[in-house]
Amino acid sequence: MGMYLNFVIVKFPDPLVLLVETFPQAQRLLEDADLGAFYIYARFAEYLASHADDERLWDRAYSFFEILADGNSEMEGLLVELLEDLSVATR
Repeated sequence: MGMYLNFVIVKFPDPLVLLVETFPQAQRLLEDADLGAFYIYARFAEYLASHADDERLWDRAYSFFEILADGNSEMEGLLVELLEDLSVATR
């Protein structure tokens, strides 16, 4: 009798690739990719905070937040950290 698997592995995109695909201007942040996704996303929060008046950027950011919220637990964790870093950066 063979063993049957009753689950499917769903592959989520690399969080750094997703960031740069969504925000090409974040490409330079990948110079520090060896520091990890949480570090890069913290730098991205600083970038967003420094462009507080850019409505088009923020519209894209809100859609991006939704993508992260619908992702796996790592993506959700990145969203939480991103929002926390964003709240600190905008004070």
